[in-house]
Amino acid sequence: MAAALTAICKVVGGDAVASVLPQVADLLSHPADLVRKKALMALYRFHQRSPASMSHLVPRFRTMLCDKVRP
Repeated sequence: MAAALTAICKVVGGDAVASVLPQVADLLSHPADLVRKKALMALYRFHQRSPASMSHLVPRFRTMLCDKVRP
């Protein structure tokens, strides 16, 4: 799943952000910390490409940036 999120960062353009945004946003609550990190990185790329479509997730970004890594 982490590899797929890495690929999404490189492949998805600004016009396709809306179609994959809900699935990637759901991964912010995934039990694996690596998947949560990659999802956050993908959402950051989406924000760079289409900031208007990401405005409702900004508070969640702040929460996830303070996410503690589980041992």
